[in-house]
Amino acid sequence: VTFFMCIGAFYFNDIAVAAANHRYEQEIRKLVYKDFIPFVQENIVFKGPEGRFFYLRRVNEREK
Repeated sequence: VTFFMCIGAFYFNDIAVAAANHRYEQEIRKLVYKDFIPFVQENIVFKGPEGRFFYLRRVNEREK
């Protein structure tokens, strides 16, 4: 009985927990990048996540 419980716990952690962690990471990314670019204009430098800086030289407003 204990052996089967260990096997069940292993597969639960390997499948269900991995899927839940993946979904959690997706939700966190959505929240972090939700307001990633507050406004879009040309020749602007802005600070992004993890202290990174981004520079937008040109913006193509015709394509979305």
